Amino acid sequence: MGDKGKSCECTLEAKVLFFCIWIIVTGLVSALIIGSLIPLVIEQKQEYLWFYITLVVLAVVEMVAGSCMTLAYYKKIAWLFMVGLVLSSLYPYCAFAFVVPLVIHIIFTIFACQYYIKMQSEALAKNFA
Repeated sequence: MGDKGKSCECTLEAKVLFFCIWIIVTGLVSALIIGSLIPLVIEQKQEYLWFYITLVVLAVVEMVAGSCMTLAYYKKIAWLFMVGLVLSSLYPYCAFAFVVPLVIHIIFTIFACQYYIKMQSEALAKNFA
């Protein structure tokens, strides 16, 4: 109120950094929670074991993807950022029952794509300078 010109909106870089951290944390939490359920599944419903193991593997891939995106963010490596972004999409779309992480992933993928385009144009400008 009365602070004209001040914006509460985060920068694109801040949104992308949040997204990178979000991906790592959700992958870690998912791997730990789902991994802890595997002994129970082995005892009671072995026919679903492949599903739980697949989700754990995808959660680990998500952590690796978030790490790639974070590294690419700090080192300004556009191709590595895109590899991380694509790999980070596997888990939320396969585990679509977890709606909130999926919705957050979809929303922040838009910001990540905008950031990728920005990184590409900055790299192109640097090459021609």
